[in-house]
Amino acid sequence: MTRKNDSRHNGSQVSSWLGGGWAARSINRYLRTQLHVPQLNQIQRMAADGKKFVFAVHPHSMFGISTLVHFALNRLLTRELLGSDIDFRVCTINMNFFIPFVREYLMSRGFVCADSSTFSTLLQKGISPVIVPGGAEETLYAYPGSADLVVQKRFGFVREALLNGAWLVPIYCFGDNEAVPVFRNKAVVKFQRCIQKWLTFATPLTIPFFTRVPIHMVMGAPLPPPTSGSPESRLQLYHAQYLDALQALFKSNVSRFGTPAEKRGKGLRFVK
Repeated sequence: MTRKNDSRHNGSQVSSWLGGGWAARSINRYLRTQLHVPQLNQIQRMAADGKKFVFAVHPHSMFGISTLVHFALNRLLTRELLGSDIDFRVCTINMNFFIPFVREYLMSRGFVCADSSTFSTLLQKGISPVIVPGGAEETLYAYPGSADLVVQKRFGFVREALLNGAWLVPIYCFGDNEAVPVFRNKAVVKFQRCIQKWLTFATPLTIPFFTRVPIHMVMGAPLPPPTSGSPESRLQLYHAQYLDALQALFKSNVSRFGTPAEKRGKGLRFVK
């Protein structure tokens, strides 16, 4: 049983093993993942001035390959790129911390529990939470060419950013939905949705190998939290601004980083 005040909430136990050097770069080359930060200078200046960030990554895909690679396995390479003023922890569901050995490995890679107390603790320490807002439900929309996101009613990460005065940073991963082949038809999807409602996590059927499709993680410009209006109006405004920024991030980069299926697809859609 994981205690409420241990490292899953403050992110203190992080190992440098595989976090940088030749091993991390080998993972990047094999999975063909790249991180692009067009607003790098702006983010570095803001971090040096003490600004707080919440990194929100889309889509969740089957396993969130790009998120795992850049923010967990190769976290030292990412910190080297972003600068020493930015530290981060990846948020995941509480259930993962009740599995022996898996719990220890996740904490060694910088994973923390995705709840409000964790957000506050991290941001108070100047550590940026990395969240995948679509969660388990979004895995059921992962297929080649899809850019369907479950974020329209996800206000939790926006609320926590507002409460802690943090800037939201939208991130989109092109190619992530095609990194792992998925078996899918209407009957299977309907069954999976029933299981997801009962277990709170999805049970997608995948083929256990990587397609070697290039995966490009693109980080957008930070969004400032609104400062005027009632708490509820600021929440609604911040969420709407975030969705607009995410849509703009996708449209401005899909022609350069998108896979052929994503370029032929229906574009970024907020399905739920």
